[in-house]
Amino acid sequence: MVAVVLQAGAEAQLPAHSYVAFSMNGPVCGDERVVDEHYVVPVADSRTEQALMAYVWPSLYHGFEHLALAPSATVMIHRADSPLGLLNTLLALQRGAQVFALTRHRQSAYQLMQLGAAEAALYGTDWAALAREHGGVDAVLDPTSGVYAAQSLQALRRYGRVLMLGLEPGQGRAIDPLELRERNTGIAAVRWDPMRDRIGLESARPSFELLIDRIQQLPLTAAHRYEV
Repeated sequence: MVAVVLQAGAEAQLPAHSYVAFSMNGPVCGDERVVDEHYVVPVADSRTEQALMAYVWPSLYHGFEHLALAPSATVMIHRADSPLGLLNTLLALQRGAQVFALTRHRQSAYQLMQLGAAEAALYGTDWAALAREHGGVDAVLDPTSGVYAAQSLQALRRYGRVLMLGLEPGQGRAIDPLELRERNTGIAAVRWDPMRDRIGLESARPSFELLIDRIQQLPLTAAHRYEV
């Protein structure tokens, strides 16, 4: 279930912001429910972004399952200060990976470093070259449907992979297959289908629940808003 929080209890430590509430017991559309504050996730003001996060976040979990990252792996995460990018970051840290975060805002970069990212770079810089200077990355998580896929290939180590999240049929950009073959790299797309993959939601749920407290600890600023 996904809904906007209408009212918070007196003891709930929730900043003044729009929220999406996750409950494991789905109500009838238009109904009102009481949920524990630990099932409340801060997101951007846009209702479209709120709905997008609720729909796509399970694909993030299954994307990590697909990558089967080693604990020592380095992961580049695009739009790491967006709702989906933030969940990517926390899932990577939860698995012991080193996070190379990308954002448009210096304040967000600082906050991502405080969260645990090993490196945070800004768009507008040569971030692919910076990643190579640090030894490259084993995987790239792109929640923008592959907008950064071509440039991200330049940051990969040999046998690395780019994972495009939420990609719909017909989206994405052309990639020269020779470029993939020369460096033994790969590109994959993951899209969550709530009907096809609903059984997998049971395995994703515990991991998501563990992230809620950490998400609530982040300062909520305009820097966390992003453009698609």
